[in-house]
Amino acid sequence: MVKKNKKEELETKKPDKNGIDISQKDEQKDKNNTKKQKKDLATLEDRCNILEQEKEEANGKYLRLLAEFENYRRRNEKERVNWIRNANEKFALKVCDVLDDFERAFEAKYNEEKESSFYQGVVSIYKKLENIIRSEGFEKIVALNEEFNPMYHEAISYIQSPAPADTVVSVVQNGYFIGNKVIRAAKVVVSSGQEETSDTQDQQSDKDNGN
Repeated sequence: MVKKNKKEELETKKPDKNGIDISQKDEQKDKNNTKKQKKDLATLEDRCNILEQEKEEANGKYLRLLAEFENYRRRNEKERVNWIRNANEKFALKVCDVLDDFERAFEAKYNEEKESSFYQGVVSIYKKLENIIRSEGFEKIVALNEEFNPMYHEAISYIQSPAPADTVVSVVQNGYFIGNKVIRAAKVVVSSGQEETSDTQDQQSDKDNGN
């Protein structure tokens, strides 16, 4: 048995035709294989790192594009809503002009004609238009006999009047607002106060002189 092992050992150490022991050749081969495997493993790790980096970059680009699209969608929706609101406001103001014409026509009618069926029919049409405007959120600015407020009123003239100064005594064109936004200020005539008479002036003069 021992002789057989020695024989095998001798056969293993038997040099090849180039004079190199077979055992050394196998050992060198194993070393080369190990180096190759390590090199291949390092290459795979580098490739994995590159792919991971590319994946992160692609994911970052995707998230940025998603955010940009969401911002675009919101901006586009906001612009669409604003466009519709502005279009509705312009249309409603045109209807408001018609309502103003109706009111001026009502003021011009004689009292005895207000009981006629024609007059009542016109009033019915006026109220329907008014309800349409209100359903869209429009409200008329109260101006007559109110104190002048530049946020809601536009003074086109001042006149002397028995009414206190800075009081709206006439409405030339109605104003409207929707929510807290003034769509159109009311054009009004404002009182500058009552004209002083000669007696009033004399009294004021006497008061200033201490009489």
